[in-house]
Amino acid sequence: MRKVIVLPVTATMIAVLGAPATAGPPGPEQLRDKLLTAAELPAGFTAGENTDDTRNFEYYIPCTEGEVVTEYTPVPTVVQSVGTGRSRAIRAELGRPGSQAAHEFVQGFADMPIVCPDWSDAMAEDEHHHSRLPLPALGDASAAMITVIDGATTQEGERVPPERMLTAAVAVGDLVVHFEMHEITEADDADFVEFVTAGSKKLTQAE
Repeated sequence: MRKVIVLPVTATMIAVLGAPATAGPPGPEQLRDKLLTAAELPAGFTAGENTDDTRNFEYYIPCTEGEVVTEYTPVPTVVQSVGTGRSRAIRAELGRPGSQAAHEFVQGFADMPIVCPDWSDAMAEDEHHHSRLPLPALGDASAAMITVIDGATTQEGERVPPERMLTAAVAVGDLVVHFEMHEITEADDADFVEFVTAGSKKLTQAE
């Protein structure tokens, strides 16, 4: 039986989250104009591939292997990839799951470094270390974190070097965008925050 965790909901949270969206989510073609164009990218960034996808935007409970508070239906998503001046790639996934799902998704990124700064993944046999990545105030809610994955080994038993990754989520109305950047060093943090900030500001203007 799947464990279900019920979180307390205050009147303030209800006012912020609102009721789940009743209208059907837009298709990818209605979301693409909310992404940064090549001309709108910050200096030093290069446009990559934009694709269509479908995904859930759910709050994953910290320190568990994929447990969620509320299950949401997958929604159409547009995926943007951009390159940075350090030849790294940032991936952004934008969807419209409704305001409640959007805010819960962001809350997961805010909670993880506090509730679960260190976690052992029994299946992967590695250690995950989470810490906050400071962001300016973006959208209606925003959060970002640094994850360092350590202790993994190959099938031959060789130790894999620690992997550092950055993730962020920003909710704007009933939209949410998830940003991700892998295999980076601390020198990449500023590029990541700059792109997250620019992409989030366009969402705010579009709404």
